[in-house]
Amino acid sequence: MVNSTFFKTILVIEFAFAFWLPVVALGMGLFGTPIALVNIFSGLFEWYFVPLMTIGGAFGFWGVCQLLAKSLDTEIKLAAKSRLVIYLVCGAFALLPVPFLFLDSVALTIFAVVPYFVTVHLIYINRGYFAN
Repeated sequence: MVNSTFFKTILVIEFAFAFWLPVVALGMGLFGTPIALVNIFSGLFEWYFVPLMTIGGAFGFWGVCQLLAKSLDTEIKLAAKSRLVIYLVCGAFALLPVPFLFLDSVALTIFAVVPYFVTVHLIYINRGYFAN
């Protein structure tokens, strides 16, 4: 696992750099979910993705935070492997529409794709946990 303090610091900076946009989107989803639910019950079903993205994003962010915690401290207990995989898959699906929301900005589109790479990196670091 990760042993040096320098590598742990770089890992936290990488995590913060990669997940700032999903955290902002998750925050907007928390405020937008009540509005979306009112619109859904009023018959505007195109709002259904807001609560689904918010719930899936929360699960995914929780799963990635657990992977980061496991990378920083090997003694920490995580969720079961199958549950952690479900969390990560929910987060991956919740993040899929985000690049399409920012098509006019290449930088924001790139920032919407970067969390996938960081998640794969954290899975690679914790591959021993998933191998057992």
